[in-house]
Amino acid sequence: WGSFLSADPLVRTQCSVAGVVINFGGLSSFVFVAVICSVMYLAVQMEYAHVWSVSQDIYRRRQCVIALIVWSVTFAISCLPLMHSDGYGYVGAWCWITSNHHEWRWLCFYGPLITIWTFCIVMYSVIAYQLRKVQQAVPKENRKQYALYAKLKWYPMVLLIAFLFGTIRRTYQMFDEEAPFALGILHTLGANLYGVLNA
Repeated sequence: WGSFLSADPLVRTQCSVAGVVINFGGLSSFVFVAVICSVMYLAVQMEYAHVWSVSQDIYRRRQCVIALIVWSVTFAISCLPLMHSDGYGYVGAWCWITSNHHEWRWLCFYGPLITIWTFCIVMYSVIAYQLRKVQQAVPKENRKQYALYAKLKWYPMVLLIAFLFGTIRRTYQMFDEEAPFALGILHTLGANLYGVLNA
């Protein structure tokens, strides 16, 4: 949506709305990755087995509460750059947080991204360790049921692959007005591959 707008002052409001929506979508997606990681951690830790011993109704209510919390917090964070009249604007290919406010880019997008990526690496390492211990105790013929968990070690890499070039580009732009064109292309390709890589 924000890609069809421009730097024209007549569409500044629409561009700001598009920027909030883009940031909110990305940020909430990252936080849901952390939530999924946390749920997986709880699922493999036997001392938390009681968390799952609830009725379907309570389980659904938990899902709704978690979703509402994630969306509320990420929406509030995404609205922070609106404190500046030029917080959101056209940034060359879409509407997002302007280069006048690198601090908001890092506080509202790249900081949480790196934090969540690090959190996921640590948590998946713990999960993999726990599953290896469990898997060794399971007879070989029953080990196929752990194949899904074995694939999960690649899940945090999706965030890294999709947003590595964007993070490098935004870091570069903190010190120089414009990053190399090739980096912009890699940023755009990586960010747009996020959904495909998650599938």
